[in-house]
Amino acid sequence: MQSVLKIVDERFGTGAGERRPALELRLVSERITARDLIRRRIADEVETANRQRADFAAGHARSRSFLIPLGDDAPEVRLNTPSARPAGRARLFDEQAEFDRAITAFEQRVFILLFDDRQVEELDEAIALTPESEAVFLYLTPLVGG
Repeated sequence: MQSVLKIVDERFGTGAGERRPALELRLVSERITARDLIRRRIADEVETANRQRADFAAGHARSRSFLIPLGDDAPEVRLNTPSARPAGRARLFDEQAEFDRAITAFEQRVFILLFDDRQVEELDEAIALTPESEAVFLYLTPLVGG
């Protein structure tokens, strides 16, 4: 059975709380740990961000200016593509490094993970999914001066 988990981002401490849908994860199991949930979310975000960066770099390399587009077989494109010119290549995110940062942030309570309105305290705690399950990443705003 495949489950769908809704993930929501919420900011606390910024006046009116900001809440927005982040993504939906399709899971083959009815149980997941916080660590796996964070890993899946990071993988999805890194893939999306890297694709956007690579697409931008490739699109930018195809034109000498914004007014004169070049064909894919033009010498300028061959010389200036990200793969031909390492210095101009888009810097991609490292999934493992981003995952490690997210785990550290969880442990330092930079954000709180709520699963079906219950705070998840342990990274390896098994969480049971229901058809209405929702995971909320609640980002805390540090207080000034305290």
